[in-house]
Amino acid sequence: AVAQAPDSIDCQSPAIQACINRPARYDMPVENLPVMLPKSGQFNVTIVEISDYECSFCGLAQATLDQIKSEHGNDIRFVFLHNPLTFHFRALPAAKAAQAAHRQNKFWAYHRLLFSRPSDFSDEHFFTLAREIGLDVDRFKRDYADPTLAAEVARQKELAVSRGARGTPSFFINGRPLKGAQPMPKFLTEIRLARGEALRLRQQGMTDSEAIYKTLTKDGLKRAKSPKR
Repeated sequence: AVAQAPDSIDCQSPAIQACINRPARYDMPVENLPVMLPKSGQFNVTIVEISDYECSFCGLAQATLDQIKSEHGNDIRFVFLHNPLTFHFRALPAAKAAQAAHRQNKFWAYHRLLFSRPSDFSDEHFFTLAREIGLDVDRFKRDYADPTLAAEVARQKELAVSRGARGTPSFFINGRPLKGAQPMPKFLTEIRLARGEALRLRQQGMTDSEAIYKTLTKDGLKRAKSPKR
């Protein structure tokens, strides 16, 4: 049987409006950043989180992200990018502490503790958390003081700002920005649209998850427009 075209298309339908109103896509590289893969190792969606450990809204967003991981995360890769804001005086040290944990492959455990205990951002607290998750504390202290680690955080911040993520939290879902501690339905809409784009590439014969992500984002913007003054 020959497929028949529909007599009409409702351009005001929520699904079509969601596609029309999507923000521009960005080229968001994820090399050398903390990554959490689904159990299968295969993914269709990459969520890049840009946060500041002293940002209360970033802390609120963690519950939403945890729900996404537990209920919808079977094909989602989570990536973290630091943007310690200058008016949060201990955000940069906290970011350095998380990166020091990353050097011992314990970024996500340390990241969770930093957000779950936001009342203390002293060096001693950072060392206590390192001890709590079983890090080599002497190495952690050396890495925490290492200037190259601070440079890593600075490069991440520069990347975030260049893509328009001047505030926190910000997210990029397969390269498309979602700003602020948004409610779950906002995330799910973008995740479903992003998943659909990836699955179309799989239907065309592309099987490598990283290649799919790079194909979707390679022509994205590399620099956001400067904010209007």
